[in-house]
Amino acid sequence: SSPRMHIFGKWTNVEITVYVMYSSPDQLDSISIHGRSNHHKDCGFGGYTVRFGGIGDKDGGISWIKKEPLHRIYSDRMGSVDYSIPVNKWVGLKAIVRNIDGGKKVSVEGYVDDEMTRTGKMLDGNNSNNNGGQWKKILHAIDDGTWPGMGQEKEDKEIMKECIGKGDNISSNIYKPFTKTTEAIWLRTNGAEDVKYKWFSVREIKG
Repeated sequence: SSPRMHIFGKWTNVEITVYVMYSSPDQLDSISIHGRSNHHKDCGFGGYTVRFGGIGDKDGGISWIKKEPLHRIYSDRMGSVDYSIPVNKWVGLKAIVRNIDGGKKVSVEGYVDDEMTRTGKMLDGNNSNNNGGQWKKILHAIDDGTWPGMGQEKEDKEIMKECIGKGDNISSNIYKPFTKTTEAIWLRTNGAEDVKYKWFSVREIKG
């Protein structure tokens, strides 16, 4: 009910795309796209998450962006919007994660293609292309080191202490934008029942 699909490589500035379909509200809670992630490694950076809610989502069909600096430590929701993936039609979901401002900040964007218009080409990281889908931007947040909600709970502090000098060694400044190259992007589905996928891809784009 909660499958993950990974694409491993050396990823920095990425465009991640997948098309999904489910047939009834009880078949999907949400789908999240995770960019710039070393989530699979001990004390690795968890990634930037672009989360799309389903019609039957227990969380109210909300879509949002979060940052997971270390596994089980999360920022507050950023750029939250009332959007639910429609039922019984193919819908494109896209996340773009890239460095901006000379590599000092990270831009995270979420797009949807409700009309299933893709014929081959992709988004170039800045502008939509009719041959690659009629993409609508519904989410955007910039990590400038001020995202709230991380590292304050007792469990958070224990995790940070355990990870000092290990993995990506980010616990000394958990709020700092993570601009490095990582090994994975991945897709997670929550509450999955007969969810279909196609055209799942990742490609490196310009920062």
